[in-house]
Amino acid sequence: MPAAWALVETHAPVRGTTPLRAIGRRLEEGRSLPEFRRRQARVYPVAGMVALIGLATFCDMMRGQRDLAAFPRKLAQPQLRALGCYCDPHTGRVRCPGETAFSAG
Repeated sequence: MPAAWALVETHAPVRGTTPLRAIGRRLEEGRSLPEFRRRQARVYPVAGMVALIGLATFCDMMRGQRDLAAFPRKLAQPQLRALGCYCDPHTGRVRCPGETAFSAG
């Protein structure tokens, strides 16, 4: 990529383009997974997290927990809602998982 274009790419916001139907299919595939996390970690359903990791992988965004946490920030509110992400009762906005949600510990 030419250097002049690279500058634009760093400032251009990327929007998630995954259709809700595709998110729903990934989510259905993950619903059979057993919940293995502690109660505190269950803010985001395991099926939604697995679907999110799969979508990030398909979009070549999976390089570590920082990249995984950056991916859902590009998704729209309906997409986050379809993944079962936490809805803040005070703001009504759906929150996406942060880096700690993707950590192994």
